[in-house]
Amino acid sequence: MSTHKSTTLLGVIGNPVKHSLSPLMHNAAIRQLGLPMAYLPFHIDTEADLAGFLAWMKGSNLRGVNVTVPYKEAVIPHLDELDDRAAQVGAVNTIVNENGRLKGYNTDLPGIQVAIRDAFGEQSYERVVVIGAGGAAKGVAHALVDMGLSTLCILNRNQDRAGELSKSLQEMYPSLDISVAGLHVDSALKDRLATASLVIQTTSVGMDSLTNPLDDMSWVQTDQAVMDIIYAPLETPFLQVAADTGAGIANGLGMLAAQAAVAFEHFTGESVSFEAFYQELLAHCTEQNR
Repeated sequence: MSTHKSTTLLGVIGNPVKHSLSPLMHNAAIRQLGLPMAYLPFHIDTEADLAGFLAWMKGSNLRGVNVTVPYKEAVIPHLDELDDRAAQVGAVNTIVNENGRLKGYNTDLPGIQVAIRDAFGEQSYERVVVIGAGGAAKGVAHALVDMGLSTLCILNRNQDRAGELSKSLQEMYPSLDISVAGLHVDSALKDRLATASLVIQTTSVGMDSLTNPLDDMSWVQTDQAVMDIIYAPLETPFLQVAADTGAGIANGLGMLAAQAAVAFEHFTGESVSFEAFYQELLAHCTEQNR
């Protein structure tokens, strides 16, 4: 994409970023509104490069960037200010350049909430099982607390890592009932899974279209909400089994679209609907899957 020197830039930073669908969404919204802007991917090799990039950004025509792996935590020391949500979760996925002052936001949290409500309707998620213990699982847990979460079970192959996440969440939410377990579904874990109002898969397992993170899916109930944050493929083996059982399912497209809609408003002051971002993504991914 060619840009004029008067064009205001937006972008996404990370390593890698070639696969990112953020340019697709944001440039579509920019065209729709006729804004003198362009959204570009910026590959940042190392944390040293990250520091230099953010220092340069302060004096540039780069209005804002989204932040993807592995820099959502690493950007924080280089920012001038954090909003409350970003400070709470300890991760930033959106940076806005306000006349040389960089402010960090976390639009993943409201994005998760919008996506879950859009997929499964307005309800309280008191009992939740999260598969995975990385940054995505952390964001999901924080987002769900505002949606009524009271009992959380974290499943992860590395239970020490799950324990670390549990400890950090317990310190922030002392009344939250948290447990951890491995990925082998024994009778006790099957009961936790079967009685959960929402089961959400937050790892990369399933992106190869072959693998399911759990060795037993017989726990799935027809009245459950089952979500996988992966969006390529649109339906992972995890979701396929849940759908075959009759559970309500959702993939990660909604989360990606919802966080983008919030970020776009931070960047531009313009409101574009979640649905517009979602339909852009869905059309692209459906075409890619043909």
